[in-house]
Amino acid sequence: MTEDAFLDSSILLSRKFGLPMQKSNIRKKLKQRHKFSTEYAKTEIKRTFLKDAIFLHSLLVDEGYLAPVYQRLRSYPTMQRKKDRCLAILESVSDKKQLRFADALSRLENLINGMEKEMLRDIQIMKSGTNCQLADEEVEFDAPYFRIRTHCSRKNAVCSLPEYLIQNKLLLRVLKTDISDNKQLCKLKDALDVVLKNPDKAKGNNCKTLGDTLICLDAPNDCIIFSTNKKDFGPICSSFGKSFEAVR
Repeated sequence: MTEDAFLDSSILLSRKFGLPMQKSNIRKKLKQRHKFSTEYAKTEIKRTFLKDAIFLHSLLVDEGYLAPVYQRLRSYPTMQRKKDRCLAILESVSDKKQLRFADALSRLENLINGMEKEMLRDIQIMKSGTNCQLADEEVEFDAPYFRIRTHCSRKNAVCSLPEYLIQNKLLLRVLKTDISDNKQLCKLKDALDVVLKNPDKAKGNNCKTLGDTLICLDAPNDCIIFSTNKKDFGPICSSFGKSFEAVR
């Protein structure tokens, strides 16, 4: 019997927006598997990809042409990962600058409105132990701009994250030890140092750093966890004793 698949946010995104070879590899890996994910993956998608699509839409509305938006994105003082996502979305909706501005804008608006439904097609979403409220936030349109709430702070976060970490503190202590010499996971180790001493400090920015760990905690033990991010998920899944498979 084929094992069930548990998909992280990178796989959910790459199934729709990845390169052709990557999408083909994902289809082959997931063929005939029951597919699951977690509400927390929805949170990650909303505060990264969807937020970037909404930001890109605001640039298009402000400029009124494709060319200046490309120029602004390339020079925009922001994280390279955000810049790359915005450029990838823009190339997708404009068919690499082949479409008229109005058509590209319309495609982007359809993408923003239908992103969650399209990405989660045939996926069974499981409740996250974090009980993150951002997973249920919806896009609003306040003409001519879209908006969505994707940020919370330690002071205003409404979730069960501290309790979830306490519930899994033994696993997290082992994880901290297992990655102690992994230079690529220094930020995660530092975050674990903080939240194991004071779980309330997991809320806010530390929650983002713990994202992959939280997704792994949410995954059932009898599923294979699939991700494009082998560097982070491999060590975490190994420490938790959960099956993992990377997809390129």
